[in-house]
Amino acid sequence: EAERSQKRQLLNASIAITEKPRRDGVNARAEMLRKFDEGRSADFFSLWSQYMPASLLAYDDGVRQLEFRLHVYFAIYPVLPAASVLV
Repeated sequence: EAERSQKRQLLNASIAITEKPRRDGVNARAEMLRKFDEGRSADFFSLWSQYMPASLLAYDDGVRQLEFRLHVYFAIYPVLPAASVLV
């Protein structure tokens, strides 16, 4: 649980998207964090690729490291102790 909280804080601080709502009125950052908490990797990375600037994804080592860690997190999500509580 502590590891999940730490990764969520890192993700929240690192998402470089604007706070303005999407066309459907949903805040993109809030939606990404919800997908993260629910372990829904396909939905999360769909939003990630849609809202993260391509220049950040291509050239920022910190963002690339975060993306790698996110892939690891979602790969082990099913075996995390709290995963069954959230699903």
